[in-house]
Amino acid sequence: LASTLDGRIADASGASKWITSPEARTFVHTLRSRHAGIMIGSGTLKADDPELTVRLVDGPSPVRFVLSSDLSIGAGLKFRATAGNPRSVLVHTGGECGSKETASDGVEIWHVGSGSDSMVNFLGMAFDDGIQSIFVEGGARLASSLTESHLVNRIHMFYGNCIIGGGKSSIDFKEPLAVNDALRLSDIQTEKFGESVWVSGLTKRDR
Repeated sequence: LASTLDGRIADASGASKWITSPEARTFVHTLRSRHAGIMIGSGTLKADDPELTVRLVDGPSPVRFVLSSDLSIGAGLKFRATAGNPRSVLVHTGGECGSKETASDGVEIWHVGSGSDSMVNFLGMAFDDGIQSIFVEGGARLASSLTESHLVNRIHMFYGNCIIGGGKSSIDFKEPLAVNDALRLSDIQTEKFGESVWVSGLTKRDR
């Protein structure tokens, strides 16, 4: 996630370009190239129409995953317009769990069922497909849900040199934690990219 110093990933109007520096965004492409898959939620797809490819550095582009309950999401957007280069997979929260099909535009559809087990089902399907690492770029709801469900191994936070005093929070759990029970990161790494700062660490997996 990329956020302001006060923990906002977008302002009150939803605008988020650009919170972090060009140098930080280049490093994000390096991180993309190190993973077999990249994933976003439906809100990020509609708001940003991202390419989700590796362009600013040399390296392979990961398989693109979009999580949505809407089978037609992305019409006219890059995710569907360039399906197959790289692979585009709609992770459908519904349907018969474990089933797959391919839409007429080349987008693969993976049905992961609904409910609390849907993301665990998806991760199992991805692993069976040979995809052993997925880089999640948001949005906040997807990132918060995965983190709260103990499905995140490492968190990457990029902080821009700005404060906006409001807007969309980066992480927002359904059940906020007390300070004594807070999620603590280990193996902390930090680096400065231009006027932005990267903080990364492993999560404590307690189940």
